[in-house]
Amino acid sequence: MEENYMTLSPAGMVEKLKELIQAGDAHREITDLKNSFYKKMSQLQEEARRNHTGEEEIVWETPQEELEVKALMEGYRAQRAKQLKLQEAMQERALAIKQDIVNQLTALVEQSDEVDKTFPLVRELQMRWKDAGQVAPDKYGPLVKAYQTNLEKYYDFVKISNELRDLDLRKNLEAKTALCEAAEALLKEKQVTVASQKLQQLHAEWKEIGPVARDRREELWQRFKQTSDIINHQRAAFDEERKAQEKQNLELKTKLCEAIESLDYEHVTDRRQWEALSEKVLELQAEWKKIGFAPKKDNDRIYQRFRSRCDLLFAARAAFYKESRAVFADNLARKKALCEEAESLSGSTDWKATADRLVKLQQEWRNIGPVSRKASDAVWNRFKAACDTFFQARQAAMNSPEKKQQDHQRSDLEKLVRKAEALKQDILTRENNLGFFRGTGKKPNPLFEQMAAQVEQQKQQLADLQAKISTLRKELNHA
Repeated sequence: MEENYMTLSPAGMVEKLKELIQAGDAHREITDLKNSFYKKMSQLQEEARRNHTGEEEIVWETPQEELEVKALMEGYRAQRAKQLKLQEAMQERALAIKQDIVNQLTALVEQSDEVDKTFPLVRELQMRWKDAGQVAPDKYGPLVKAYQTNLEKYYDFVKISNELRDLDLRKNLEAKTALCEAAEALLKEKQVTVASQKLQQLHAEWKEIGPVARDRREELWQRFKQTSDIINHQRAAFDEERKAQEKQNLELKTKLCEAIESLDYEHVTDRRQWEALSEKVLELQAEWKKIGFAPKKDNDRIYQRFRSRCDLLFAARAAFYKESRAVFADNLARKKALCEEAESLSGSTDWKATADRLVKLQQEWRNIGPVSRKASDAVWNRFKAACDTFFQARQAAMNSPEKKQQDHQRSDLEKLVRKAEALKQDILTRENNLGFFRGTGKKPNPLFEQMAAQVEQQKQQLADLQAKISTLRKELNHA
């Protein structure tokens, strides 16, 4: 029955619960529907948690339907308590009446020779028995047995007139034959539990009907009993199969408990690991939903074991994300500070010093941990834009005609400097060697004069080079 109710929406379950409570005498259905409703609520919560993609933990507010169910069940329990108390009082009253009827029947059996007087009294007692109502199940067996024994004694041993006896026996035969047919019709019932419940009602009616003719009594009972045995056998087989399935379900759920308890959440250190762990928990929850009920005595216990571990894992995950948000906030503040410095440097034309500083800022950026996903792209794009602005401006400056001219002038300057240094060295060497060609007499040495003239010429060349070098340096310094 619970599977049928699970197809209803929560609002539909509330309306169905109202109908059952209003109809009354549907305690089993009401209990099944209540259990199905809370199972449905649990499924909706788990589905919401599984589909939740945000960082904040879901805060589940009690739905209106759940409040209605609680109110309805509270009223129903109060109403049922009154009904049970009233039923108990009525059963006690019925017990007193039927005990009195049995006592009167016992006395009438002893007056078997006064048929004309006793038979109407017996019929009246039978009517009173039917109208007295039900007694408590634990007291019903001995009472109805005494009632039937007295009736059978009366019909078997009292010298009743054939006309009255046959009329009563025929009515009883018709009633019990109808019960046999009703029981046989139950063989077509697809739901074994429904057939079993209805059969119990037929047996209660059978016990209330008086005897039939002795020659038909055993035949009719065997017909009714044969059908009852088939249905009871089907119910026993159903119960055994259900117990076996529930036992297997308990084993499967125990394995899922062991699996979820083996998940190590204490050493999870980052979001990716938590996402993988959460996905595993959701997979185990999905497997749990595919498994039916465990035995009644174990069902709540095994569910609480599994559920408590799920709650522990999700609570740990929530604590991790709460702590992560504080770390993310600190990382975001540090990265914003780098953005502000990069933006202040983005317009600088001190190409080398600024480039070195921005490279250092980029290294610092990489050493800072992550920020929240919703802020990650924005703060990175801001930092990257500031860096790109500077480096693109520097690249443009490097490719300008003025830069190329400056590079050419620097190249020329370097060549002139190298040439001047080489000329200085050559002059120094020649001056050192002039002493060997000066001579000792008054007559001048032509080779000395030639080399001295060359030294003077080189010094003039060096002066010209130094003038050019000075000019180029001035131009570059004013560029």
